[in-house]
Amino acid sequence: MVSISRDCEYEFSTEQNAIIQKLVSAMIRSGAALVAMGLVFAAYQVLHYCEPELAADDASLATQLHLVDYALWVLLGLNGVVLGALVFRATRGFALVVRTEGQDVEHLLSALGSLRAIFNLAFWVLLGSTIVLVLSSALLVGVF
Repeated sequence: MVSISRDCEYEFSTEQNAIIQKLVSAMIRSGAALVAMGLVFAAYQVLHYCEPELAADDASLATQLHLVDYALWVLLGLNGVVLGALVFRATRGFALVVRTEGQDVEHLLSALGSLRAIFNLAFWVLLGSTIVLVLSSALLVGVF
């Protein structure tokens, strides 16, 4: 735990608090979407372990369904790459807090704003990923 010196207190303004509150809201939404995706992913793995038969009698249809399933998994992988790249990009603002002097609060708030944008995007990416997992699960049990 980091100790904070009481000699140097700072209180954020209403506008600065609004930036931080928006980040908190985005983090909560993204966390909920990640939990939902994790639960759907766990259910998918159980279904995959049980290896249900496809409902189609046609082997070519079964092959097509498997190809669509693989394409959905590639899409999930790309979502992870995009989110990872955005997180790396967000570190710039935080690095400026460390590397510069005299503008720490400005750099910190800018970095928090970037982080909020990432969490907002992460929510939509995770929601999309959850939908993709549901579709993939449906393909696995042969609903289509």
